[in-house]
Amino acid sequence: MTDNRIDAAEPEIRPAREGPLSRISLVWLVPVIALAISLGVAWQSYSDRGVLIEIAFEDASGVEPGKTELRFRDGAGGMLGGVAFSEVLSHVLVRVRVRNVVAPFIDADAQFWVVRPQVSVRGISGLNTVLSGVYIQGSWDAAPGAAQAGFEGLAAAPLVRPGSRGLSVVLRSRTGNQLASGAPILYKGIRVGLIEAPRLTASGNAVITNGFIEAPYDALVTTATRFWDTSGFELSLGTGGVKLDVDSLASLVEGGVTFETFVSGGAPVQSGVNFPIYRSEAEARDSLFQDAEGSLLMLAAEFDGSIGGLVAGSDVRFRGIKIGEVSDLSMRAVETRGKKEVRLRAVLALRPGSLGLGQEATKEQALRLLQDYVAQGLRARLTSANIL
Repeated sequence: MTDNRIDAAEPEIRPAREGPLSRISLVWLVPVIALAISLGVAWQSYSDRGVLIEIAFEDASGVEPGKTELRFRDGAGGMLGGVAFSEVLSHVLVRVRVRNVVAPFIDADAQFWVVRPQVSVRGISGLNTVLSGVYIQGSWDAAPGAAQAGFEGLAAAPLVRPGSRGLSVVLRSRTGNQLASGAPILYKGIRVGLIEAPRLTASGNAVITNGFIEAPYDALVTTATRFWDTSGFELSLGTGGVKLDVDSLASLVEGGVTFETFVSGGAPVQSGVNFPIYRSEAEARDSLFQDAEGSLLMLAAEFDGSIGGLVAGSDVRFRGIKIGEVSDLSMRAVETRGKKEVRLRAVLALRPGSLGLGQEATKEQALRLLQDYVAQGLRARLTSANIL
């Protein structure tokens, strides 16, 4: 009997081929992962350290590297990294690391100053720095701009900060006695702005100061607006009796100016406009007649008797309301019924807008109105006011 079975071939057993990763022990992964984490932390720390800027101050007393903060709207915006001197030792260079979140907004318009405790007639400022130490205050607008690394620090807080809305004015005065840095600009007793420290003009014959009127009060200023001094008090003795005028205790101590638009019709003004500072409200009102000399109606009134007490600048009133003033006094010889006599003549400067015709009234309209009144019996007469 034949055996038809076929013997199965013996399987060939070969060792498994080892890959390149099989020779790496898991123990080596621990330092690799630790190195990667360290590099990530280092990169994160490097990228979060912020942008370095340099600020030049004339005086940097109180600032300390690693302690003095850069603040913006009472929030931390950076940290002082170092202090050095300029090449000619004229300034102190303060290097500040600015946070990345605010760095894009610090452009050429940014302003910096050191906040310290200060005592003035306006009160005590920077009192919180007594415990926390001085800090650098920054101010910039909310629009990103071209990056800048170097800045000129301010000696004090600026009058107008970037992004502020309002009107910048230049105020002129003969002296700077009534002007002080930070003094208020008032409107009807309400503070609507501030002025900077006064300075002499190039010729030295006047004092000017920059002022800033905040929005929306800047719309109250026109070409017909007048500014006058409110420092101290005003004591006047006249036909209305004794008058004592004190605007406010703050203006009595630190000075200041106030403004008013006495007549309508003024045109809007742009930032940088110049205004004189008058000594009193009365002088500011009288300036309306002087400034509008070309639009004044000039009339002559003659008197038979004495006009003692009447002087140039005396009021001209109609129904108790001032409509002008006496601009000149003279005498004129006339012949009446064959006899020579001297009459006294007063030249009256009248403002047409004060006669109830509106501020746009012309001299011709005012003259026709007065002619109608004269036809009805209107005459000029002298009156003596009792100062009591």
